[in-house]
Amino acid sequence: AECDLSGGTGNFIGLAKYEKTLITCTNEGTLSFWPDSQEKTEIDVGKNIFAMSASPDEPLLVATGGQENDMKLWDGTRPDASPVFKARNVPEDYLRLRVPVWVRATGIVSGTGNRPLVAVATGYHQVRLYDTRAQRRPVYSHSWGESSFTCLELTQDGRYYLVGNAYGEIARVDLRKGKILNKYHGFGGSVRSISSFTDDTSAVFAACGLDRYVRVYRMEPPAVIYKKYLKLHCNSILISTVKTGQEKYHHPLSVAGIKRSASNDCEEESGDELWEGMEKIEEEPVKRKIKLTSKKKKFKL
Repeated sequence: AECDLSGGTGNFIGLAKYEKTLITCTNEGTLSFWPDSQEKTEIDVGKNIFAMSASPDEPLLVATGGQENDMKLWDGTRPDASPVFKARNVPEDYLRLRVPVWVRATGIVSGTGNRPLVAVATGYHQVRLYDTRAQRRPVYSHSWGESSFTCLELTQDGRYYLVGNAYGEIARVDLRKGKILNKYHGFGGSVRSISSFTDDTSAVFAACGLDRYVRVYRMEPPAVIYKKYLKLHCNSILISTVKTGQEKYHHPLSVAGIKRSASNDCEEESGDELWEGMEKIEEEPVKRKIKLTSKKKKFKL
């Protein structure tokens, strides 16, 4: 099915769905709710928006944030009201300078009600957790790496979250303590999107980025269990559970938000396989001419 989401200004930076309502947000700060049979409603959430995420449990509860626009919670059932939660910046640093605000990714923890826990990754390589029931400042704010975070994914069990940065690094973080538990390597460029899947038998996640590869990782112990070369830059990835008849396929991959459409027969080409598949050209050895020189005789007078 197709839906016309035209209207407003700016580029889309987030898309979510709750039951039959689509939720979109633009970088210019237009948060829109698109019911199935009613007119859309809009909320102005401020300028320079970089992140938007919706609650998987509560109806139309959305978190937004951006550059100099700290994390806020919005209730789509009350479009004319102010935000239900507005984060407060962390205290000044040791030089008594204001800490700049740059929210790059957000995630609302499942099962935490209408005043939920919200995980945030910043453009200044910080991970934060907000308890919206207790205080406006984050419960913790820890730095990791030296590169800006680009994406954040909460695991389905609600115990961990995964963050990726512009340097090509991925880490698994303990939600309660903010401790880095595992690091995952292999990317040759910025990580743009992460999607996870957890059940009783497996815990995996898929990631894509600017190096044109889709990789599937085992969370623990860290390992790459699948890799696919797509010949194009990927901006978003999703692991979904699909039912077909009586069968259930747990984690097929569907890739969205790409720069151009991919062919169905997309070959996996790593660097070694590319060279091995090229035709070998044999050249005749070059014969070298050897010049013989005689030794000069020495005469005594």
